[in-house]
Amino acid sequence: MAGVGWVAAWTAKTVRRYVDAAIFQLVSAGLSGSVALAADTIHNFSDALTAIPLWIAFALGRKAATKRYTSGLGRAEDLAGEDSLAT
Repeated sequence: MAGVGWVAAWTAKTVRRYVDAAIFQLVSAGLSGSVALAADTIHNFSDALTAIPLWIAFALGRKAATKRYTSGLGRAEDLAGEDSLAT
């Protein structure tokens, strides 16, 4: 699957931005004592965690077909998307 590399890179950047925002919010919540900000921090961490299976699936989807998986592992992206919807 040519041309999928940009998707994996974009997903990695998105995860990094979620984690950066969550760390900033965690520090801010600690300094201000805001419970709402702490709750939003947990939400941002969970968003980052749901993006990780997609990142792994895009990496698997780039692998070539093997004797066991004759069509490759492109369906891993579908399964990761269903996992993300379930959470």
